[in-house]
Amino acid sequence: MKRFLITGADSFIGRAIVRRVLDRGDRVIAVVMRGVEFCPISQISSSDSPNELTFASSNLPRPARNLPKIPSEKSTAIRIVHANMDEYANLADMVGEKNIDVCIHLAWDGARDGRNDPVRQAKNVEASIQLFEGVVKLNCDVFVGAGTQMEYGSLYEKINEEAECKPTTEYGRAKFEFTKYLLENAPKHGIRPIMPRIFSIIGEEDRVSIFASVLDKMLVNEDIDLTEATQLWNFIYVEDYVSGLLQLIDKGGSGIYNFASLDTRPLRKFFEVAKKIVGSTSVLKFGAVAYPSTGKVSIDPDISKLVQFGYEGFTPFEEAVKKIVKRRREG
Repeated sequence: MKRFLITGADSFIGRAIVRRVLDRGDRVIAVVMRGVEFCPISQISSSDSPNELTFASSNLPRPARNLPKIPSEKSTAIRIVHANMDEYANLADMVGEKNIDVCIHLAWDGARDGRNDPVRQAKNVEASIQLFEGVVKLNCDVFVGAGTQMEYGSLYEKINEEAECKPTTEYGRAKFEFTKYLLENAPKHGIRPIMPRIFSIIGEEDRVSIFASVLDKMLVNEDIDLTEATQLWNFIYVEDYVSGLLQLIDKGGSGIYNFASLDTRPLRKFFEVAKKIVGSTSVLKFGAVAYPSTGKVSIDPDISKLVQFGYEGFTPFEEAVKKIVKRRREG
């Protein structure tokens, strides 16, 4: 049994990790912002899940009963710690543990609405370093970050982990700064660093990405203004991300790993496939939205390193969309 400390546990990626870790029989200390309710709060009575508990979070715009559930017998394996990122310098004391096996750091302020805010992004780096220093005191064995393809900047060729990073946003620069810090300092403390560089994740609980927004409009047959969407893109299903991440944790992975699927195609093709699966009458208005002044971003990730490590459980895009649509329609 491993002991996991997970920041940003209430994010859609965090929830998927928490659920899987609990399913394995591991323990979780879930760190969430103050003011966010994130705990097993009530028993759900239904024919298919009479003895399950559900997570509730005050920052999700839907009823608790539609959120992922955990069996009630596992509810004692999770403990919630409320702490904002500016409190991470004291998090080791707040956790109240002597040892943590794995820290997964997902929390990050301004990932969407503050990508070019240098002050907010600098505070993220500072808090992340303070978190790392804290888990050193907790005898942490593995520290997992949450990198991004935005660390690479605008590249127009196959992107592997050796590509030179030239981030064009403050968000990308801050993530890259912490990546360098972690890879340099973790080995000094006997900690194994894992830095996934995430390209584009989709999942049932994603409500903020462009793909989620487009899908929600398709479900109500609303016409959708889009760019030409000719750039290459790649989506990975969140459960595949979690599986790959846990494999790296369990089997000695170390360093930077691109996280994407095996399926790269023009972005518009993904949208067209999703529309067909939904059976939507939405008009996809390609070209109605101009690309930003910085130009279009095209991603073509090379995931050879992850595949060579042994991960091969990739869900086809079509299957992932069907799962997401099913959940949307149920909720």
